This record gives sequence, C-alpha cells and structure tokens, in this order.
Amino acid sequence: GTEKEVPSLAVVVAEVKLTDYETEKLKKALVGSFYGTDRGLKATSETRAEIVELITQLEAKNPTPASNDALTLLNGKWTLAYTSFAGLFPLLLSGLLPLLKVEEISQTIDSESLNVQNSVQFAGPLTTTSISTNAKFEVRSPNHLQIKFEEGVI
Repeated sequence: GTEKEVPSLAVVVAEVKLTDYETEKLKKALVGSFYGTDRGLKATSETRAEIVELITQLEAKNPTPASNDALTLLNGKWTLAYTSFAGLFPLLLSGLLPLLKVEEISQTIDSESLNVQNSVQFAGPLTTTSISTNAKFEVRSPNHLQIKFEEGVI
C-alpha cells in the first residue's frame, strides 16, 4: 500500500507558536510606533508610513477573514491611541489650548444591539466634560459596516 506522511503535532504547534510570536511582535511594534505622535497629530510622514505597513502586515495575519462574522470581537470600549483621519486633527488640536486638554477619545461597541457610542472627554482646570455621539451600524459586506449617527450629547 501507499504510505501517507502526516506532519507531527510538534511541527504544527511550533508553526502556530511562531505565528503567534510574529503577530505579538508586530502588535508591540505598532503600539511602540505611536509613541510621541500625540494620537497621530504629530506623526511624521515616515512614522505614518511605518504604521500603515505594520497595520497591513497585521491585517494579513487576521485569523478572521470575514470580520463581520465575528462582530462580538469588537464589543467593549476602545480608546483611541492613533489616527490618520485628518477630520479628527482639529479636535486633537483643541487639546493644545492652555486651559483645555483632550483626556480621552473612545468608542464603545455593542454588537448585539448594533450600537456605537463615540466619546471625547475634555479636562480643564475646574471641570471635566464629555461629548458623545450615538450611532447604529449595519453589516454591508464581509468586511464593511455602515454607521448612521443618531444623536449627540454634551
């Protein structure tokens, strides 16, 4: 008869651990590249290019090819560490005013109710305040969501 070669479990486990190690290394490099960028506001073009490259490499390792099949992985509060979205730069610049600081920009996702809440927390010498927007989202394709903003709250 013919004999089949079966890869040993040790080889498979070693490959998985190597992949996990590579992914963790990329994640750490990505987070490290945010240092000194003030959430992206002060990022140089070289840093932006490095960040895009690291994100591209991480996306290639995504274990969930159809991201919208695993929406529960998005659940929870996500705090903005970096953005390349120029529309947020005026908001980030407001934090450079002497008496006003942007403390936190976050997004809270609830995949069960299809709700998204974006929040910006400001701190001044005497008070803290926040601005929030509430939105609904729907799945448009395996990797894209459509977000519809419904209200803003101060």
